[in-house]
Formats: sequence, C-alpha cells, structure tokens
Amino acid sequence: MASGATMSSTSNMNQARKFAANTRWAMLAKVVSAGISIPFLILLPRFLGVQVYGQFAIAVSALIFLRLLSGGGLGYATGRRLAASEAEDGARGSILAAGLSLQILLALAVGTAFFLAAGPVGSFISRRAGSGQDLAPLLRVVALAVAFFAINEFAKAAFQGLQRFHYLTLVTTIEYAGKLILVVGLAWAGYGVTGAFAGFTVALFLAAATGLFLLRRVGWSRPTARIAQWKDLYLYNVPLMLTSAGFIVYTELDTLMLGYFSGFAETGLYAAAKSIARAAPLFAVPFGQAAAPLIVRMVRDAREEAAEFVNRLLRYVGAVFIPIAAAVAVTAPYLVRVWGPGFGGAALPLRVMSLFLISISFGVVITAILDYLGEAPRRARWMMISIVFNIGLNLVLIPRYGALGAALSTVLTHGPFVLNNLRLLAQRIGLSSRRLAGGLAPIVGASLAAAGAATLALSWRAELVVGLIAGAAVYLGLIFAFGIVSRAELAEVIKLVTGTGRRGGPSEPELVSESAES
Repeated sequence: MASGATMSSTSNMNQARKFAANTRWAMLAKVVSAGISIPFLILLPRFLGVQVYGQFAIAVSALIFLRLLSGGGLGYATGRRLAASEAEDGARGSILAAGLSLQILLALAVGTAFFLAAGPVGSFISRRAGSGQDLAPLLRVVALAVAFFAINEFAKAAFQGLQRFHYLTLVTTIEYAGKLILVVGLAWAGYGVTGAFAGFTVALFLAAATGLFLLRRVGWSRPTARIAQWKDLYLYNVPLMLTSAGFIVYTELDTLMLGYFSGFAETGLYAAAKSIARAAPLFAVPFGQAAAPLIVRMVRDAREEAAEFVNRLLRYVGAVFIPIAAAVAVTAPYLVRVWGPGFGGAALPLRVMSLFLISISFGVVITAILDYLGEAPRRARWMMISIVFNIGLNLVLIPRYGALGAALSTVLTHGPFVLNNLRLLAQRIGLSSRRLAGGLAPIVGASLAAAGAATLALSWRAELVVGLIAGAAVYLGLIFAFGIVSRAELAEVIKLVTGTGRRGGPSEPELVSESAES
C-alpha cells in the first residue's frame, strides 16, 4: 500500500511539473501576443478611424470564416492524435504529414474559390453598407491570406498536441510582431485598409514559414497522401469545425451582419469593444492548452485526481477573470477613450461584452479539455442549437440596436453554451457541480463587492487609477479574509508557474492533490 501511494504521489508530482512547464511556455506565448496586441489594438483604430477600421474588421471576420471552411478543426484533430499516440517518431511524422497535406489542399481550394468570388461579394457589401468604396481588392487580399493562416493555425495546434510549447511560443511571437510592425506601419504610412491587410497577410506568411520549419524538426518530412489517415482526421475535424463555427458565429458573423445592416461605423464600434473583451481571455488559453493533453492520460489512469485537477483549475480561472470582467464593466467609458472621440459609442457594448469575457475565459479551458477527451461530437449538437439562436437574435437585435444588439446576442447565446460544456465535462470526469459552484460563488461575490467599491471611488474622484486601486484592494482583501484562496495555494501556484519549487523535496507542490486547500 505504501509503495502504491508513493508511486501515485510520484505520478502526481510528474504531472504537476509537466503541467507547470507547459503552462509557463504557453503563458509566455500569450504574454508576448498580448503585449504586442495592446499597442496594435490601440494604434490601428486610431490610424484608420472608425469607418475604415470597420472595413478592416470585416476583412478579418471573412478570413476567419474561410479558415473554418478550409478545415478549421484539422489542427486540433491532428494534435489529439499526436497526444494520444505512444508511437515512435516515425509514426508521428506520418500523422503530421497526413494532416498537413490535407490542410494545405483544403486551404488552397477555399482561397481560390473566394478569390474568384471577391468581386461580386465586395460590391454587394459596399452597396448595402452605403459605402462608395469597392471592397473587392481588400477581399482578394483576404483570399491570398487563407493558406498562410491555415498553415499557421495548424502548426500551433500540432505543437500543442506534441507538447512543444516553446515552438508554439516562437511562432506566436513572429506572427504578432509581424502584425504590429507591418499592419500598423502601413496604416500609419497612409496605405489604407487594403495596404494594412496586405501587411497582415505577410505577417501570417512569416509565421507559417516558421511553423513549417519547426514541424520538420519534430518529425514531418514531406506532404503525403494517405487516404485512410485523411479520412480519420477529417471525420474528427467535422465536429471540431462545427463547434468552432459556433464561436465564430458569436464573434465574427455579427461583425459581417453589422456591416450589412448598420454600416461600417457600427461595425467599428463593435469590433473595438470585442477586441477588449477578447484580449483578457488570451491568458486563459494556456491553461486549457497545457491541461488538455495531461487530462487525457489522467482520466485513463486516475479519474478522481483528474476531477480534482479540473476543479481547482477552473476555480483559479474564475479567481482571475471574473474580477477582470467586473473591472472592464466599471471602467468601460474610460477604456474606449484610447481610440479617440469617434469610439465613445463603444462603451455600452463593451459593458455588455464584459459578461462574454467571463464565459470565453472558462470556455477556452473547458472546450480544450473536452476536445482532447473526444467529446467534440456531443458539443457539436449543442453548438448547432446555439448557432440557430444566435443568428435569430442577430437578425432581431442588430437592425434595431447596432453594435449593442450584436453584443447582447453574443452574451445571451455564448453563456448558456459554456454552461452546457461545463456540465458535459463534469459528467465525463466525475466532477461534482455543487462542489465547483461552491468554489466559484464566493469569487463572484468578492468581484461584485470590488466593482461597487471601484464605482464609488470613481464617483468620488473621477480618476481611473483610483477606481482600479480601490476595487483591487477590496477584492484581494476578501479572497484572503474569507479563505477563497489560501496563502498556501497562492505559494503553490507561484512555484508551479515560475518553476521555483524544489525538485523532489517533501514541500514540492502537488496540483492534483487537496493538500494545499484550507
């Protein structure tokens, strides 16, 4: 018994260390991307203006839709196969070659088709939006970007499955640095929306080329046609593609519908609000990326430990991102000032989208785990229902309320979908919903109290820094005073994330145990 307990403890320790190492690299990728995205998201709207920024947002949304049609789930389907494979490097190379060759073929086909259709589509959108500018040249550049975008996203998903997070960090850094330098630089130089998106395309090309080079280092040698492997990967890609479609509907279809029903200015307002609501959850993505491959093995070997692992992981996600959402809601009128006076109308949509910030923060963690556990088909069925409701709400709310209507439809459909995914995950790993809710409820209460304190501080002295300090002080005081997060847990997480814990000593943290809870 003692020997078995020791082996279990050693296994837990190894899983915690592996999770911590992967999380550090994945978090570094997000820190880099967020650090570069902040000036990008501030400067680009300022240089382009609300109308032209709305056109740029439409181009990005079109590219994301085309990526979905070109096999949007192939990267994760391949990554899942790689994570589950215990085979030698040669077999892994075969999986990579099959997935990548299929991805390239699909991306070229979709990009070519859209290039041919860019003229009629651009003219239609421009006429309906009441703009005299023909969007066809811009959409042709979008078509050229499809293959680079697809290869880039495929490579990052494959590196996740292989747990090569340092490669993922490198590709991400090149992509985002290229966007900042090229896109913002061309916009500042006066090349307009088409020139800015051409810079966007070149940045994707550089990242894709780096991804291909690194894929060769992990086993891929050359594209190959293996029909059986193509079929296997594509069939699992279908439910992943459908679930991805739902998220794209939440955040991109409404952008296109705004351009159609309300014009480019409302599109620019919504795109600005959406950019803030989606920026913070970038830091939640590494937790799902690092946890998903590990949980596949934990569920197989130690289901109870997997449930406890996920329980604590989601509690930490809530402790970070729920108060961030509260801060965004309170300070929205101050945040939108960074883009200039033309973006004042984005404050109310941003306040609504703060709820989306919460659901997407949990969603990116939960869905990554579910997809690696093979639950994409079950998620896809619920996604289809959610998509129908989202489109229906868009058709009702966007013509009446513009950017605010798009924000409302996103929140009202994405939140219930994430709650259903949480239910599926709890069933799959045996996690008690009551226990999870009991851990999150005090965090919600502390966040609301912090929001109230920040609001009072801002009404007393209308300075953003004063409000943020007041809210942060109340939140931190409550989470420690009421034991929402203990000092032992905080020290444990710091050791895991920074890698400062001792190797093999008795005080080494064990993320999958309850030893640190109090």
